[in-house]
Amino acid sequence: MSKLHSFSNFLTGIIDNVEISKIKTGPNLLRQGENNIQELANSIRQKGLLQPILVRTKDGFYEIVAGSRRYEACKTLHYKKITCHIVEINDKEAFELSLIENLQRKTLSSLEEAQAFKTYISDFGWGGMADLAAKIGKSASYITKRIKLLNLPTEVLNSIKEHTITISVAEELCSIRDQETRSELSKLISKRHLSLRKTRRLVKDIDEGYAVFNSSSINGYSNNQHMQRSFDKSIIALRIAMNRIGEILDDERNNWMIYEILLHQRNIIHQQIDSLLKAKRKCKHHPHIEHLSVQTRKSFGDERFCPAILDFE
Repeated sequence: MSKLHSFSNFLTGIIDNVEISKIKTGPNLLRQGENNIQELANSIRQKGLLQPILVRTKDGFYEIVAGSRRYEACKTLHYKKITCHIVEINDKEAFELSLIENLQRKTLSSLEEAQAFKTYISDFGWGGMADLAAKIGKSASYITKRIKLLNLPTEVLNSIKEHTITISVAEELCSIRDQETRSELSKLISKRHLSLRKTRRLVKDIDEGYAVFNSSSINGYSNNQHMQRSFDKSIIALRIAMNRIGEILDDERNNWMIYEILLHQRNIIHQQIDSLLKAKRKCKHHPHIEHLSVQTRKSFGDERFCPAILDFE
């Protein structure tokens, strides 16, 4: 038997069992992938459909507003009828309800959110950032950052989908205007597993012109990283040697000849450590000129240009 049912404070409708053949999916599916349908079907088989799918009447059939995965799961179970919450709403309200439910359930990926926000604001023109933010309970800046992700190169978007870079890192890349630089930088971030903090520093240096990044720069960064590690290992080895000589010196204070010789050697090692530290700093801030772009070399004319190279250790 049909009955009135309150969906929310502003939406009412009717709960009824609807023939599955009369139900169709909507044209604006927010989720791009329908994963784990079989897992959901198994749950419905065991426990039943715990929540009706939300539909609206349209052109003689019922169009799904929210619950397309539940609908697909029931189809795999060969259901003849599905319990539906039938409401009377327009296209804009249907889209908003679908978006709100998916956001509450946290079923949308970041890129799916971005596309849904863009569809609402730009494609359909149903409202601005502030309007949508008020509808879904998110800030306008959150929506802006999500939409900007869609402007990233395909390679970066694929990295997001494959979870080789995080959304926070991807949002940092949005501030870089050059598409090629974005792509190459995302490869480096993924390869080197750079943290958000290090990514932010690198992006800032690129934006401010202190670092140049192109397809040949990856080798420069990689080589610099290797050099920094070699310097660190050498410095540690010398510090260990200097400490051990210091231990011997403590035991030879009464033998002035050995004491003076070892003290002199320890001072030499100390000087060697200082030299290595200076060399490390120089290599850190003076990468090879061939790793810079042709445009940069023309701009600065000589090796006095010192782009900031991050220490990736």
